[in-house]
Amino acid sequence: LILLNIKNKMFLQIFYFQILLYIIKSEPIFVFEHFRHGSRAPGFGLIKENLAGEYTDRYGVVWNSNGELTGIGLRMEYTLGVRNRYKYKKLLSTIFDPKELLVVSSSLNRALTSAQAQLEGMFPPLTGIELKEKELENSVPPIPITEAMQKEIDNLGKNALPEKIQIVPIHIFNEKEFEHILSKPSACPPLGKLKDELRNSNIFKEFYIKLNNTYGKELMAFFKENNTDFLFDYYNVFFMCDVFLADYYNDRNLSTFEKAGINLTVFKDLAYEMKSLFLFKSECNEEIGVLATSPSIKKIIKWMDNRINRDMNGGNEESNYQEPKFVMYSGHDMTLAPFELFFKKAFGTKTKFPEFGSNMFLELHKPEGLNRRITLNDYYVEYQIDDELLLNISYVNFKKRINDIVWSDERIIQHCQPPFEGRIILVVVAGVIVISFALFLTASVLCFNTVKNKKSKRYHSINNKEKYLL
Repeated sequence: LILLNIKNKMFLQIFYFQILLYIIKSEPIFVFEHFRHGSRAPGFGLIKENLAGEYTDRYGVVWNSNGELTGIGLRMEYTLGVRNRYKYKKLLSTIFDPKELLVVSSSLNRALTSAQAQLEGMFPPLTGIELKEKELENSVPPIPITEAMQKEIDNLGKNALPEKIQIVPIHIFNEKEFEHILSKPSACPPLGKLKDELRNSNIFKEFYIKLNNTYGKELMAFFKENNTDFLFDYYNVFFMCDVFLADYYNDRNLSTFEKAGINLTVFKDLAYEMKSLFLFKSECNEEIGVLATSPSIKKIIKWMDNRINRDMNGGNEESNYQEPKFVMYSGHDMTLAPFELFFKKAFGTKTKFPEFGSNMFLELHKPEGLNRRITLNDYYVEYQIDDELLLNISYVNFKKRINDIVWSDERIIQHCQPPFEGRIILVVVAGVIVISFALFLTASVLCFNTVKNKKSKRYHSINNKEKYLL
């Protein structure tokens, strides 16, 4: 028995060592990254103060923008881009290749500029395109070249752009495909009622009591509020916390708030708690997470399937835009939360509040060093949030678990626009069309009769004149 136990232990050690060896030697063949924009100015609770476009928030902090990315936010995203450049240097070319990289963003400035900043880190200056001698002759637009323009051209030398920088295209989420907006009642009306119910749940009431017990008197005095329900109102508390976090992480002057008797670190933790409740308990839950993430996760599975098929076939075919190696989604805390809740539902992984600059990675790996032909069962997926590994699973099981809970397009449409509601809309539209057509016919008949009467009167008038002349 002792020898058997020793052998079992040795076998397990060798087995785990081999697994570890495969993981160490493996390289991702596909990466999906979804990240939140960097630190920003507050987007809520601002009062426009003057014609210069400055805003004063609830804590007396003055901002020159509404919800825009700050210098701190730019640095966050650039640093994340540098991380990607080194980690995925074997996956991506040093010069942007549209067949390898697809970048998609929400339409808000802070998401677009975050994507740009991260791409600067991935494709830094001095890595771009250099023109050949013959290409230089055709590298000016068909317009008269001024002295100032010629000076700039001379400074460029052979570089296509100054400092040999690179430009990477950024696509906007296609809302017609329900991309990343299904957690909003505007895209899925039935969610409005559900979210109202979630916001009135006991978990929020318990937090309001905690907030009041901690800093109730101080907050009421600071905001000059007499209404006892002020700190029990969902939107009041949310905006209070959201604006504070923007001020806090952008190192704005909150001395007045401190003088009111409030510890900034303690209040920061309370603000994060409220924001976490907001994301995972009111704006989203597991059902909403599955609904909202289903369109995107199906695309991710398709991209992974394409990369595996190409890899197993030798990878010699010319890749195309529909089979990228790396996909970047630039979004918000409200687009990351549904993904986290989807994976919690599918795999039991934990959720983590996505702070400014937070990121989620899905990596499809192919183990190396196997002395046999690679099969589908050898590929595996890693799921990470802020570089914390939350899941390592074979691709076969990963795909199966996802397919078990993912919503079809038909189910999404039925849920977001129930048949009864759809019939009402059709009836209303049909009614409007019928009424419009009836009004058009009536107007046409009246117009025709008016013209006819005028012609008849004119005819009788002419006849009368002719009779008079005779």
